Amino acid sequence: MKKDKIKDEMSLEEIEAEAREMLRGMSRREFLSRSIYGACGIAAASLGWSRLGLGKALAASGTSSIIQVRSNNAVAPGPSYNAPVIHQMLDRAVTRLTGQDSVEAAWGSLFSKDDTVGIKVSCIAGANCSTRPELVERIIEGLKLVGVKENNIIIYERHDRELDRAGFPVNKGKTGVRAYERRYPGYESEPVKLPTRDYEIYLSKVLTQEITALINVPILKTHVASGITCAMKNHLGSIKNPGAIHGAGNDMEGIGDLNAAGPIREKTRLIICDALRPLYNRGPSDDPRYRWLYQGVLATFDPVAMDVMGKEIIEAKRKEELGADWPIRNGRNACHINRAAELGLGQGERAQINLITLKV
Repeated sequence: MKKDKIKDEMSLEEIEAEAREMLRGMSRREFLSRSIYGACGIAAASLGWSRLGLGKALAASGTSSIIQVRSNNAVAPGPSYNAPVIHQMLDRAVTRLTGQDSVEAAWGSLFSKDDTVGIKVSCIAGANCSTRPELVERIIEGLKLVGVKENNIIIYERHDRELDRAGFPVNKGKTGVRAYERRYPGYESEPVKLPTRDYEIYLSKVLTQEITALINVPILKTHVASGITCAMKNHLGSIKNPGAIHGAGNDMEGIGDLNAAGPIREKTRLIICDALRPLYNRGPSDDPRYRWLYQGVLATFDPVAMDVMGKEIIEAKRKEELGADWPIRNGRNACHINRAAELGLGQGERAQINLITLKV
C-alpha cells in the first residue's frame, strides 16, 4: 500500500476487510520465506532509540513478572459485573506486583501527587467488548489515594463517541476526571518514523504533552490483522493515523516499533489487562459466540510479557474449544511481540516470564 493512500482512520469493518484481503493475497511461499522478524528487522541500536529502562519489570535474573488475579464472582451471566470483587482483584494485583503491604503504598510507589496520569482504555468494539469502567474506577481511586488530583487524570481513546458508549462520559472541563478523544488537544506536527516499513505516525498531544505518566488498560481479544490486541496494540489509539500500521502488511510489526517511541516507552508506569471476558476468535469486533468468563485481571510493568501471556491465555481457550491446537496465525502469529522483544521493550520468551496467579 502506498503511503499517500494510507487512511488516518479506519472503521472496524475496514480493518477486518483489509486484513482478510492481505491474508488472501499472501502466497504460501512468501509466508514460509519470511523470517520471524521480517526482512526489515533492524537492530535496536540502529534506531537511535534507547532500550526501555525496564527497571522493576526485569529482575536481575532477566525475568519479568505478571500478576494474574482471578475470581469466580467477578462476572455473572448477562453479563453483570461485580464492582467490589473487581476492585479487590485490582488491589491484590497492584500490591503484589509492587511488593507493597497496602494499596496506598502500592500506588505511591508508582505515582506522585504531582503527576498528570493518562489512562489509555480500549473502547473501539462497543460497550460489551471494551475496558470495563469498574476496573478504571479503582485505578482512579488508587491514584487519588496518593494525591493525584481528579482533573490531572485523563482517560483517552480514539473517539469521544467510543468513550461514551463504553461507559466513560466525556469531560473536557476543569473539574473532575477528564475523558476525551486523542485528537482533542491535537497531534504533534513532527512525525515518528517506523523503521520496519518507513511509514510516519503522529502522536497525540495527550501522550506527548498533557501527561507525565501513563497506565495502559487494554482488553484482551483476538485481532484479524495482528493476531491479538492487548498491551502493545492498544497504542494504535494513541496516534493520528493508525492506518499507517494497519496498511503495513499483515504482519504489523510496526506495532513493536510504535511502542518503542519515546513518550510511550518512557511514560508507561503500569499495564493492567482486562481479561474478565476475553474474545478468543473473530476480533476485533465483538462476537458473543467467542466471549468467555475468564474472570481475570493481569498486572505487569512489561508490555511484551503481557502480550505473550495474553496470547497464551487465548490459545489455551481455543484449544479447549476445538479439542486440538488452534494457534493464532494472523499477523504471522502476532509477530509484533517478537519485534518488540528484539527492540528491548520487554521479555518475549515465555520461559523468562514469571506468572503468579492469585484467587479472590
